[in-house]
Amino acid sequence: MNEEYLSRIKKAQNEDAKMQVFSEIIVENTLKSKNIEYTKDKKINGNKDVDFQVNYDNWIYNIEIKTPGFIRRLNTDILYYSVDYRIDNFDHNLIKTEIIPNLYNKTSDKMNYKQYSILTREDYRLEEYLKLMKSKINKADHTTNVLFISLYDSQHLCEYFKLLADTNSLIDRILKHREYEDIHIIILVCFIKN
Repeated sequence: MNEEYLSRIKKAQNEDAKMQVFSEIIVENTLKSKNIEYTKDKKINGNKDVDFQVNYDNWIYNIEIKTPGFIRRLNTDILYYSVDYRIDNFDHNLIKTEIIPNLYNKTSDKMNYKQYSILTREDYRLEEYLKLMKSKINKADHTTNVLFISLYDSQHLCEYFKLLADTNSLIDRILKHREYEDIHIIILVCFIKN
């Protein structure tokens, strides 16, 4: 890895920030290796910018990179439960107060864990990314807007894929609204772990 990339990673404040920088470096390095013209942190809507604007074959690609935090997933003292998405008439309070505590109490290997925790639902985070991308969208002709989400491992990737693919999820309903039609591509990648 070159010195500039190492310097950018070292400046990151914590592991989650390092993974965001690493994700940006992977995209940048790929563009460089393919000799594709790009501009980093390109301003497109007033003071808003996208991570990369790529000019390729008379087309403009605005790429925004997001890397959901993963530090919490590395704590082996905590048994994490995930309730991945919201659907109508689903009692999450019952899940939090009764079902998951009962599951934890009945888990045979819970002795390895000091506590349990319910992961923040990723649909909140994904909805936040969609809203952020929408605020940066460039609606010009010959322009494609890309939300690039770099995930920690295959389980994390599956969570996001499920959110996008499940027709019962609120994210599915959000994406069907015309307000998000100019987010043309959502790319899910998993290259951080191993």
